[in-house]
Amino acid sequence: MAAETRLARFLSGTRWETWARAPMAGDASHRRYWRATGPAGETVILVEDAPGSTLERFIRIAGHLRGCGLSAPEILRADAGQGLAVLSDLGPDHFAAWIDRRNADPATLYRAAVDVLTELGRHPAPPDLTTLAPDGVAQMLEPFFAHYATGMPTDLREPIVSELAAQMGAHCGGDPVLSLRDYHAENLIWRPERTGLDRVGLLDFQDAIRAHPTYDLASLLRDARRDPGAELAEAMIDHFATATGAPRPETAAAFAVMAVLRNLRILGIFAALGQSGRSSYLGYMPTTLTHLKTDLRHPALKPLSMLLGDGGLDPESVSDKANFA
Repeated sequence: MAAETRLARFLSGTRWETWARAPMAGDASHRRYWRATGPAGETVILVEDAPGSTLERFIRIAGHLRGCGLSAPEILRADAGQGLAVLSDLGPDHFAAWIDRRNADPATLYRAAVDVLTELGRHPAPPDLTTLAPDGVAQMLEPFFAHYATGMPTDLREPIVSELAAQMGAHCGGDPVLSLRDYHAENLIWRPERTGLDRVGLLDFQDAIRAHPTYDLASLLRDARRDPGAELAEAMIDHFATATGAPRPETAAAFAVMAVLRNLRILGIFAALGQSGRSSYLGYMPTTLTHLKTDLRHPALKPLSMLLGDGGLDPESVSDKANFA
């Protein structure tokens, strides 16, 4: 059944059936989005995904986030089995658009985003989600080995996994929190007319997991699409450490470990997307490698940095490594 036919049948008999639809930018998945506008100017977001997709998880996580007092979309109508939903519209523009086109103060927006993470960490995470633990490092790095570091000697892979798992165990302990996983400037809606945490609208959390609190902080501050810059990133790490009451050195170490784990994985994902014809993702690789270079400088990650250099991923050679074979 064609997507438009499925969507039309889903909306049949509802007040949104005849609303004008405008397609919205998608993400790395195959989901499609439209903003539908009614005669009085009211808007909603239409979602179309494959049947049996992650929509059911999105609905559950949205309810959890709203229960935490955070601004996730309200589910107005859904058929999770068919991958179809009508969501409340959190606002027209994400953080990147506000900063780049409306000259919003980046520090104000990023500080609000960090405050959301701080609040999220105060609430128990849903227990039925996958927990990112040291024994999951190998699975996290599968895309990196399979699609990016294809020429790496196989006898280096296990030492890399073991070293990163060891540092994760040493620096990323404690109770895991809900990690939205793709917590970055293009998934956060800025709502300056609101107050407090309600100023930040949350999107794209269907792949949420339980992880160390700095995982989403790394997603926000080591963003391949929109790099906030070193000075602002350091200020936000300081703010997060102060807000959570964690010592700054411990927070910085955990952040570096989570950032390296995340960005090694992302290199593999971007490579796979590029190999499948979505070449725009290859343009994000130099920034990702620059972020790796920064975080591998942390003293705890020196052994890992040496292993990655031996394996042909020298983060000093950003331009060369961006042109993977």
